[in-house]
Amino acid sequence: MTIHKNDQASVRIWAHNPDHHLYNNNGTWWLHYTAYPTPLTTQRLRRSLKTRDITLARSRRDAVLAQLFSGRGGAHPSSVDIGPNSAA
Repeated sequence: MTIHKNDQASVRIWAHNPDHHLYNNNGTWWLHYTAYPTPLTTQRLRRSLKTRDITLARSRRDAVLAQLFSGRGGAHPSSVDIGPNSAA
């Protein structure tokens, strides 16, 4: 297991699970992770990845997490662009 953590968020990545931080809600893939908006509070954040395609969902998840941990995206998932709003 690899843990990525900064002042705003934390994710645990299990190498044997390519779908970490993804869940399927009635056919649409969602991203979820934990954010730390202040040193004393935690938030479990969820965001629709607006796709029914698992491959596209993984790609969008990777883009959101990359921006989050590069410092460009902020902790809230809505601050990161995932692409078109249409479901694939």
